Amino acid sequence: MRKKITICILYITSLVFLLSGCGGIRNFQLQYDVDSGEAYYTDSKNGTVYFRIDKRGYVPASVGKEYAKITDENGSTIKLYNIPEADPTRFLTSSNDGKQTLYSSVSMPSIFDWESYDGIEFSVFYSDESDTYFSKNNSTDIISAIADALENGSAAVLPGHDCETYYLKFSFGEEYTGIYYVIGCIFDKEEYISYIYDRDEKKTVCVGELLNGYLPYSTVINTAQKES
Repeated sequence: MRKKITICILYITSLVFLLSGCGGIRNFQLQYDVDSGEAYYTDSKNGTVYFRIDKRGYVPASVGKEYAKITDENGSTIKLYNIPEADPTRFLTSSNDGKQTLYSSVSMPSIFDWESYDGIEFSVFYSDESDTYFSKNNSTDIISAIADALENGSAAVLPGHDCETYYLKFSFGEEYTGIYYVIGCIFDKEEYISYIYDRDEKKTVCVGELLNGYLPYSTVINTAQKES
């Protein structure tokens, strides 16, 4: 009987070890594109290929558990985490001192091609790191105007007086759940106009009263109130 119990315990221990290995931390293989020389990472378990997204505007909705480890081009070991709201075969993220970098197996969405995405919208957040938002907007006219301003608008200089800062977090429908593209927004409470800032393009553009009514303190007032 004692021998049977011992064999049973060894079997259970082996099974637990094997199961824990199945759900363990994955190691991705660093490879390089033959034509471009761009680095990418391959999950040897399922063959999924991930590219690092070096644009700061893309951020995960949240950071989950450690999913994989990679060794980058400089020989540094980097932990990759799943994004609870996203499919890990599509998106993962690193997290270093509060800064997240996305790794993606699919093409990234763009507000400059906003017509391609069903369910595109943006939320106005009080902080880049906060979950609290003021409003949501899915107006195609507003989204189109924002994209056009960033692409074709002239660079502007921010006012010298204090302004309110917000963040416009764009989401691109169910296919890209868990991923935001973030644009900075500065609201001038004295002139009741807004400026938007793309962190990747390093460009600030004035959009006038386009966002009035969608930002805190931006409720439209009449001229008499403004001049008084």
